[in-house]
Amino acid sequence: MSRIILTLCLLFSSLGTLFAQEESTEVADTSAGLPKEYADYLVASKTLSPDKKFAVIYPKTELCPEGSGDRCKDYLVALQPFQVLTVLDTKYPEFEHKNRGGMSATWLKDGSAVLVTIDSRWGPGDIFLCEIRDGKLSRSTNLLKKVHGLLVPDYKRARVGRYNDYFDFVFETEDYDHPMCE
Repeated sequence: MSRIILTLCLLFSSLGTLFAQEESTEVADTSAGLPKEYADYLVASKTLSPDKKFAVIYPKTELCPEGSGDRCKDYLVALQPFQVLTVLDTKYPEFEHKNRGGMSATWLKDGSAVLVTIDSRWGPGDIFLCEIRDGKLSRSTNLLKKVHGLLVPDYKRARVGRYNDYFDFVFETEDYDHPMCE
């Protein structure tokens, strides 16, 4: 288990140094500039790429009754010209006025990759690594899903109860100092 914790610490700390988040002034999310068929989506201003060519869009509240719906999805998109690069395959997508949610993105300085984090009540709900080459998506990986899969065997061996009805265990992210990460 300590080997897995060390691996996770190294993975997330090295990703933090590879990716740079520019300090920006807070800009409201808007649907301005989106094509007519996506007018009921908003560009998440916190997810704009450094060159403003890419972003994540999320649906307005009316597309997500009870937190679901056919069009209740988050997308990584190219903005000019508009093109959907990929749907962010998450069970709990972000949507306008979502309670206990949130979304952020951390881009490589050259815009060739992005870490998109979709927040939940108990920490990150999903963390996607999306790689872009020549303006197209070259690969998308749900890192949190992969890490979760690596931890399940140890979790089962520990024979502990689930965290709640939705999650077997959660990843703590705020002010969590594990001795293995120092």
